[in-house]
Amino acid sequence: MAAQIQPGPVNLVQLAYQGALEDQGIPKAATLLREVRFNQIRAEDVVMAGIQAGRLPASTLENQSYLQVVETELEELTNFDVDDD
Repeated sequence: MAAQIQPGPVNLVQLAYQGALEDQGIPKAATLLREVRFNQIRAEDVVMAGIQAGRLPASTLENQSYLQVVETELEELTNFDVDDD
């Protein structure tokens, strides 16, 4: 049986944005961006969803480097979101 490849932090954020973690409570696309912007979703939430989805081991929550990259990527996504002016 082949081992499942675990997504890196950048890929995890991309998966979340694409809706792969909706069943675990992480919204996709614009809703994700809005909730990140208003601090309703944090890196820990996305990582926990990845764990619940079976994509990451539980120990990932203790990996500060992984969490920091997820946080940075979430912030980067919100920077590219176009504001309604």
